[in-house]
Amino acid sequence: NMGGYIWTPIGFRKDKFAGVFNGNKKTISQLFTDVDKDDVGLFGCNSGLIKNVEIANGKLSGKSAVGGVAGTNEGTVENSYNTTDIKGTGYCVGGVAGVNYGTIENSYNTGKVEGNVYVGGVTGNNTNKGVIKNSSNTGDITGGFFVGGVAGGNKKKIENSYNTGYVKGQNYVGGVVGLNEDEGIAGLIDYISIIKNSYNTGGVEGERDVGGFFGVNRNGKAENCYYCNDEGKIKNKSNDLGQGLSGKEMKEEEFARRLGDEFASDTNFYGRLINN
Repeated sequence: NMGGYIWTPIGFRKDKFAGVFNGNKKTISQLFTDVDKDDVGLFGCNSGLIKNVEIANGKLSGKSAVGGVAGTNEGTVENSYNTTDIKGTGYCVGGVAGVNYGTIENSYNTGKVEGNVYVGGVTGNNTNKGVIKNSSNTGDITGGFFVGGVAGGNKKKIENSYNTGYVKGQNYVGGVVGLNEDEGIAGLIDYISIIKNSYNTGGVEGERDVGGFFGVNRNGKAENCYYCNDEGKIKNKSNDLGQGLSGKEMKEEEFARRLGDEFASDTNFYGRLINN
């Protein structure tokens, strides 16, 4: 328990955390920041391994690259969770990591996330080097542009992940990803953007480029992706990207089987990640 202590993040851009942090499944509670700075979280910039830690019952606020576990992740975050509220006034604000250049695996967010541009439940921006696996968001997400339940933007890979929180933004607003974009140039740049075995059951609201799964998909791949299309779930919907199912269908055991071996069915719940 940090007792409301104003926290200084571990690691910054010129001196990134490059070691191994094992939280041993402990909870760090009442962690607070309130600064007009970038790279805010338990860790400011991570290029090492962070695992087995939960951030709870605090409030982390900053400018850009703000996240519960790491502001900027260039290494690995695994088996880590954020349940505190996250707020950024600039770019790249996420529940687990503000911006992801590395790997986020078996991790989740339940806190409220609020930002401006690139705002997401797991990460604000999953870059062309980023991978998100077996991760989820259940918190409410609010932003301006590029807003998503799992990631505000994605340029690399998201798999076996889901959102059940409410997602609200202005433009490029999606239940899982606001903007899914493939920057690849055949034979020159191998940046393949792909999302698979993932879903959204939360409500989505926006003004332009709004969808139950994607806000906009620019040449990215989507495999086995679903969203709840019950009446009133998606406000100002502008696309049908992903496969729409009813809430009833998504609570059936067959839905978990469709998603694959990483998921199991639960009473009155959707496809539950086995290791999350």
